[in-house]
Amino acid sequence: MSSQTSVTIPDEVATMMSSYLSLADTRLPGRISGLYLVGSLALDDYRSGQSDIDFVTVTDLAFTPSELTQLGWMHRELRRRRKTPLLDGVYVTWSELRAKPMGLETPYCHDSWFYPSGFAVNPVTWTTIHRRPISMRGPATPTIWHDDEALRQWCRENLRGYWTDWISDARNGLWRRLFSCMIEGVIWGVLGVTRLHATIKTGEIISKSAAGTYALEAFPSRWSLIINDALRGRLESPEAPRRNVFTRRRDALAFMEYVISDAS
Repeated sequence: MSSQTSVTIPDEVATMMSSYLSLADTRLPGRISGLYLVGSLALDDYRSGQSDIDFVTVTDLAFTPSELTQLGWMHRELRRRRKTPLLDGVYVTWSELRAKPMGLETPYCHDSWFYPSGFAVNPVTWTTIHRRPISMRGPATPTIWHDDEALRQWCRENLRGYWTDWISDARNGLWRRLFSCMIEGVIWGVLGVTRLHATIKTGEIISKSAAGTYALEAFPSRWSLIINDALRGRLESPEAPRRNVFTRRRDALAFMEYVISDAS
């Protein structure tokens, strides 16, 4: 059962999304009929300077090529006006919102850059809107696809596919090997797989910060050090211990493999 989520929208988010809607209504009048915030905002885990603004924009009809050009201009203008927070979002129709998202590719925005096609939406986003809708435009509780077992199955497949490949690249690929040595890579990997594990086991969608707490309770104590590394990094704790980055990376990848195996 969905219900309108009561959250306080941070000022920087309200400012950015107000500019977003103002530009959209000027360049594409009458076309944006729904706008929903998801991700860390919906999960009450938004952190200034660290979190992006995740959104789903809804229209009655799909955009035409000329309208996609206008969207590209709009996102370039938003980047010019304000560098942060970054925007991550997708553009769908109301009919697409009511259908299962697996396999659906849409126009999207990533790190504030717009792309006219290619993003594959997923049931985590749809379920977040269903359970914790934050409407900035459109129905407070929109009609949207949801299927708890399909959600769990998608999480299993994401662990076996995306995250297994991510670990392999972190061992063999130059860029991801460097990223996995950074605390941002540890946060992304350790808490990312843990969130999916939690959804598979409990059916809940949890935030990155909540994933750290979940991991400390759900997994053996031998993993506590690397979990706490990721959690302190997420919370930006000044008490985070200094560890050898290569040792931390080794522990993070081993933990991720453990979580994937346990979830299966």
